Amino acid sequence: MGPTGAGKTTIINLLLRFYDVVGGSVKIDGVDIRDVPRSELRSNFGMVLQDTWLFHGTIYDNIKYGKDDATEQEIIEAAKIANVHDFILSLPDGYQTFINEEGTNVSQGEKQLITIARAVLADPSILILDEATSNMDSISEREILNYIKGIRDITLILISHRINVIADSDCIYVLQKGNIVARGTDEQLKEQCELYRQLYG
Repeated sequence: MGPTGAGKTTIINLLLRFYDVVGGSVKIDGVDIRDVPRSELRSNFGMVLQDTWLFHGTIYDNIKYGKDDATEQEIIEAAKIANVHDFILSLPDGYQTFINEEGTNVSQGEKQLITIARAVLADPSILILDEATSNMDSISEREILNYIKGIRDITLILISHRINVIADSDCIYVLQKGNIVARGTDEQLKEQCELYRQLYG
C-alpha cells in the first residue's frame, strides 16, 4: 500500500515483465523471472484491476474466458468463490444473461465480482487484486478475500488504499516515492511506521 504515485503498479509491471529491471533482480521461488519465457511466467498469474473488462456476451462466457475447457461445475464454483453466484441466479436468464456492449446492465461491483470469478477459474498460483474490490461494501469485500484465501495455497497480492483490505496480510509493504519504506504485519507497522499510521488514520 501507499499513496497515489508511490510505485504500486510499477511493482506489478515488473513482476509481469511488462518491462525489466535495470538493476538487481526480481525472483519468484528463487528463480530470476528474466530466465523464464514471458508467456510461461504470465501463465502463473491472474490479475483483476479496478477498471474491469467484460466483453459483449453471456456472463457464463465471460467467466469461462479464464479457462477455455472449464466445465459448467467449475464455472459455478468459481462464481461461488467470487460471491457472485447468487446474484447471477437472481437474473431472469441466470448465467446466460448477456452483458450489453456498454456493460451498463450490471453494476461496477458486480462486474468486479464476475472478473474475479474469471481470474479464480484460471487457477493461477499468484493472484493480483489491484483495487479490485473498490466498488464493493466492506462485508462483501472481506467475504471474497476469505473465500480466495481458503480455496488452496495461493499467493495473493493485494493493492489497496483501504487498510481493512490488507490488515490481516502476512506481510504488508508500504511504498513512498518509488521506494519500499517499511514492511511488516499490521501491528508492527502501526508501531514502527509513521506513514502507515497516517494512511491508517
